Amino acid sequence: MLPGGQAFLDLNRQSFREVHTNTETGNWFVVRGNALYHEIRGTQVEGNIYEFTSIEAGQPFVIEDSSGHVVVRDRGMIRQTFLFDTLGDGVPGGEFLGVTSTVVHGPHAGFADDFPFCEIAAELTQ
Repeated sequence: MLPGGQAFLDLNRQSFREVHTNTETGNWFVVRGNALYHEIRGTQVEGNIYEFTSIEAGQPFVIEDSSGHVVVRDRGMIRQTFLFDTLGDGVPGGEFLGVTSTVVHGPHAGFADDFPFCEIAAELTQ
């Protein structure tokens, strides 16, 4: 909890592995990830509004074909600053107000709005 009792910093370690299989063909692929998300700083702007700085580092998104060949790998670090309204109720949560800056290090194709996940999935499971 930050001074003032209204803002909480988040620390989240995640690791996952999903296997996607076409039941008609038996072909499959893996989506996996291993990353750390950490809000490293929170500064009160005014009232219940805080500016947070977060870092996400690792390999948050990897696609491998059934032979283990990496098709797509996001890796590196994303540093983001955003505004958040804590609502002044003293509990975690609130209202996200918007991103003020984003700095990306490393390839992160999987987070692009036009990332062709469905097309890749269809090709790997034909």
